[in-house]
Amino acid sequence: MPLLCYPISAQSCASLERDNSSQLLGSPRVNQDHNLAERPGNDRDILRYWHEWEFDGRERRIILCVETGLELRPGRDGFDSRRLDELIEEATQIMRASASPIDSIRIVPER
Repeated sequence: MPLLCYPISAQSCASLERDNSSQLLGSPRVNQDHNLAERPGNDRDILRYWHEWEFDGRERRIILCVETGLELRPGRDGFDSRRLDELIEEATQIMRASASPIDSIRIVPER
């Protein structure tokens, strides 16, 4: 019996996982976007974090994206290398605690 497969574009895979996780996993919807800024008493520099997928041919890389309000450019007003190092350490802890193997971390400025 032939198996029919319908290709999914690489651009839609991450949003497909986020929006349809209950169908893909057979369980309640799972949203991997963690909004830490809305938590009471949050004094951390990580505002949100989420996973993105990058595809190169058949290889898939999982990227932990970390949103921050910190100034990321050395030499600019407000840049603090100590706080950036702390943010990197916290992001590394999140990466290690993840159930999915994460290949790299991407730090992005606040939207």
